[in-house]
Amino acid sequence: MIYYPLSTLILAGIRDILIITTPHDADQFERLLGDGSRFGVSITYAQQPSPDGLAQAFVLGADHIGSDSVALVLGDNIFYGQGMGTRFRNYTELTGGVVFGYWVDDPTAYGVVEFDPDGHVVSLEEKPTIPKSNYAVPGLYFYDNDVVEIARNLAPSPRGELEITDVNLEYLRRGTLHVEVLPRGTAWLDTGTFDSLSEATEFIRTVEKRQGLSIGCPEEVAWRLGFLSDEELRERAEPLVKSGYGTYLLKALERGRFAMYSATRQWNPGDEFILAGTRRIIDAAFGPLDPVLYDRNPDVRPADGTTIGARNLRRPLDETAGALYERLSAHLRLGFSSNSVKFDSDLSSVSLALMAGSPEWASDRCWSFYDHVFRHRIPVIGLGLGSMPEERPEFVDVALGKAVALTTRSRSLARTPLARRFDIEYLPCPALLSAPTTREVTSVTRVGIAIGVPYEDAVWANGLDTAFYEQVCAAIDDLIAAYGSEVAIEFVAHYIDEIPVLRERFPDHVVRYSFDSADYADLFGAYDLVISTRVHGCGISASQGIPTISLGHDFRSDTTDGFLSVSVDLAGGASLSDAFSELAGAASSRNTELIAHRAATFEAYLDLLRTRVPDGLTAVDYGEGGRVVFREGAPPEVVSPQVVSSLIHDAASFAAELTAARSSNDELRRVLDEVEASKAEMAVELDAARQAVSSMEATRAARRSWGQRIRSRLGGS
Repeated sequence: MIYYPLSTLILAGIRDILIITTPHDADQFERLLGDGSRFGVSITYAQQPSPDGLAQAFVLGADHIGSDSVALVLGDNIFYGQGMGTRFRNYTELTGGVVFGYWVDDPTAYGVVEFDPDGHVVSLEEKPTIPKSNYAVPGLYFYDNDVVEIARNLAPSPRGELEITDVNLEYLRRGTLHVEVLPRGTAWLDTGTFDSLSEATEFIRTVEKRQGLSIGCPEEVAWRLGFLSDEELRERAEPLVKSGYGTYLLKALERGRFAMYSATRQWNPGDEFILAGTRRIIDAAFGPLDPVLYDRNPDVRPADGTTIGARNLRRPLDETAGALYERLSAHLRLGFSSNSVKFDSDLSSVSLALMAGSPEWASDRCWSFYDHVFRHRIPVIGLGLGSMPEERPEFVDVALGKAVALTTRSRSLARTPLARRFDIEYLPCPALLSAPTTREVTSVTRVGIAIGVPYEDAVWANGLDTAFYEQVCAAIDDLIAAYGSEVAIEFVAHYIDEIPVLRERFPDHVVRYSFDSADYADLFGAYDLVISTRVHGCGISASQGIPTISLGHDFRSDTTDGFLSVSVDLAGGASLSDAFSELAGAASSRNTELIAHRAATFEAYLDLLRTRVPDGLTAVDYGEGGRVVFREGAPPEVVSPQVVSSLIHDAASFAAELTAARSSNDELRRVLDEVEASKAEMAVELDAARQAVSSMEATRAARRSWGQRIRSRLGGS
C-alpha cells in the first residue's frame, strides 16, 4: 500500500521524504523501503507513539522540513489520472496552502470544501449534514513553511487530536488557502476501511489488467523522472524477475521514453527538415525516443503565456456551454486543440528536451518550453541553434548553463560571446541529415529552384525584399535563357502563398509544392542540382548528396556553408549562370564529397553526445533560477482555467436567459404588432366615422338652408 502514496510524492518531484509510522510498524517499513536509494530518493523515518492527529506530522517532522515548503500525503490514499505529476509539481513551492477538491456523490462522509470561481476557499466543513458543495478534500496537502508554526500552536480537538482541518482553517483565516479541483476522470481512492480497500483493489486490478501498466510503481516513476538511470532501473529489476514485478520494470525499459522537440508544423518546412535530422541524431545517440512536439507555430503557440488560462480550457461537455465555447473560441482563441505539448501537459515521461535549430529558441513562444523543462527537470540539448540573441530572459541562461550539449549551425555565431560563454560549438545544421538516403549524381539534367517571394505576398517573416526578389528573378531569367534548352528547370514552393506568385512570374515552368514536409525529400530528390534562397532547401538537397547554389539574403545564409553550397552574392555582382556552369561541370565530384561530408557530420554529432552524456540521461536540478518569469500582467505560473471556465458556464446561463428574453420580446413584439394593426383598423374606421359625421353635418346644413329658403318663401307669400 505504501507504494501508492510514495509514487504520488515522487511524481510531484519530491525526493526528500519522511515516513511517519507507529512504533509497532516502523521496522517493517524500514525493511521494505530502506533509505530510498532504490527509488532515487532519500527516505528517513519518524514515529508517532499515539494517534494524536494528522497535523502532528508537521511537529514531528519540523527538523526534516527545515525552511522548505512541504507536502503531506496519507498512507492509505491512492491518486490516479492524467496530469497528476504536472498538477502536483506546481505546488512544491508556494505561498499559503493548497487542498484539492474531488467531486463525490455523497460528501457527507468527508471533509467538504466550498470555494469561489477564483479557486479561493470560502468554507471547510468536516462531514457536514447539509454539505455546501459536492467537493470532498482528499488526503494530499501542500503548505508553505508556516505550517510548522501553525501546527505547533494548535489546540487539541475534543477528540484529543491536532486536526488537519484546523490547519486548513488557519490558512483560510489568513486568506491564503486555495483549492485545486481534480478533473473529471481522476480517481481518488481512500482505502481506510475494508470495503474501500476491496473497491480500490478491484479498480487497480481492472486498470492494470486492461492496460498492462502498473499504478503506483515508484521505481518506474523515478526512472521516468530521471531519478534512476536505465542501468539503475535494470539493476533493481533483475533480482525481482521471478515475482513478475521485475519483469514489468524490464518491459518498461523496452517500451522506452519520450523526447520533446521544439519545432514547428505547418509553418516553416525548413524547421521540419531540421527536426528530421535532429531526430536521426538523437535516436542514434540514445536509442529510439518517442517524439512529442512542442509546436512553435504562431497560430498554435501564443507569445509569453499571456493567454495560458484561456488556452488550458477544454470544451465543456454540456451542449449549451459547449456551443457558446465554440462561438467564443473563434474570436478569443480559447482552448488548445493542436496535437502538441500544451501549457499544462504532464511530461513526466519525457527524458530529453530538444531545441532543433530554430533562431527562435530564446523567443517568448519558447517560454512554456522552458517552463516544462524546469518543472519536469528535463535535460536540454540544442542542435543547430540559428541565433545568439544578446537580450534574453535570465532563466534562458539557467537552461543553457545546465544544457547537455549545444551547437550552432553558423561559424560566425560560434564566435559570439554567448556561444563562448556556454561552450556552443559549430557543427553543420542537422538539416544535412534530414533525408533518409543519399543518391548518385553523375550529370545535371534537371534543376530545381526554391526561392522566396516578396514580403507582401509571403507568409510573415519568410519572404524577400522586393528589390532582391527582382534581382533573383532577373538572374533566373538569364539562367533560363542560357541553359533552358539543355536542362529541365522547375520551381519548388515552400509555402502555399508562393504558388500563384511563381506561376505568374514563370508561367512556362512547373511549380511543385506539398503541405507535408516529409514529401520534400522526394521533391528535391528529383533534381541533379538545386538553386535556392531557402537555406534549408539547400539543406534537404545536400542531405541527399545533391549539389546546391545558395542565393544569400540575410544573416542565416552562412548556414549553407555546412551544406557545401556554392554561395552567389547577386548584390555584389556575382553571376548565377557562371556559378551554375561551374558547379554543373563538377556535380559528380561534389556529390561524392557531400555524401562523405554527411557521414562525417553524423559521426561528429554522435561523438559530441557520447562525450557529453557518457552515463545516460538523468534529471537536472536547475536550482532557484530555474523558473520562468512571464511578462508583467501575465500569470506567473501555469494556472487553472477555472475562472474562464466558470465565466463560460455563467455566460451559457446568461445566453439561455437572453434567449428566453428574446423569445418573450418576440411575443411582446407580436402583441405590439397586433396592437398597431388594430390601431390602423381603428384609424380607418375613425376616418370613415369622421366622413360620416361630415356628411351628416353637410346634410343638416343643407336641410337648414332648405328650411330657411322655404320659410323665407312662405313668409314672403
